[in-house]
Amino acid sequence: MKINIISLGRLGLTLYKEFEKLGHNVNGSFCNSSKGVQGEVKYNFQRDALPKVFISGDLLIFNLTPSAISSIDLLKDFISKINYKKIVFISSTSVYGKQGKVDEDTIPIPETTSGEFLVKCEEVVSKHDNCTIIRPGGIIYTDSHPVRVLLRKKTIINPVESINLVAINDLVDSILKLIKYNHKVINVVNSFHPKKREYYNEYCRKNELNLLEFLEVPSIKDKIITSKYSVLKILSKLP
Repeated sequence: MKINIISLGRLGLTLYKEFEKLGHNVNGSFCNSSKGVQGEVKYNFQRDALPKVFISGDLLIFNLTPSAISSIDLLKDFISKINYKKIVFISSTSVYGKQGKVDEDTIPIPETTSGEFLVKCEEVVSKHDNCTIIRPGGIIYTDSHPVRVLLRKKTIINPVESINLVAINDLVDSILKLIKYNHKVINVVNSFHPKKREYYNEYCRKNELNLLEFLEVPSIKDKIITSKYSVLKILSKLP
């Protein structure tokens, strides 16, 4: 297949290498720093004209953060110029807000500006005949764990809030699988949802890090992301 990836961030670059191993013809965009791969093309989504190599193909992985998209009109213009058999748009579980237990049938009620923007982006992309929207939980990379960000904070609220994370290898495996399916929306989150304090402080103990300090805040709504598609459920142990 001819596969194009916008853009080669951590997830995009990992996917690029996996698709390349499988023998596909892969190209990917970078904005600032070269990624050192053969099929890379410098492309600033907000400023540059669309390179010809990204106009058409078998599969497009769209992997830009909301801040890098910047406006719905830019995304609409991009979608109007391309021609792909299938589009995969990487969104986020932040679109759900905190509604308790949710799955792909749950109507998004975002509670952040970026979540609201992602919902609008999903609406634009979903008009494509063959589009899959992937909503991953917080991604655990091999060289970067979410706890590292939390350690920079003095206190973290709501220690009994459930976590919704996914390891990068599980996310990539899921994306490779779902290319075979035509589901419109997919949640990709590990099936285990321990509480914040339980999970993060256990990680700190194992890795000889300072324990996190949590602030008890009553009545904060919880969120547990699930998927109704059993073939894509992730049962592996969280890192």
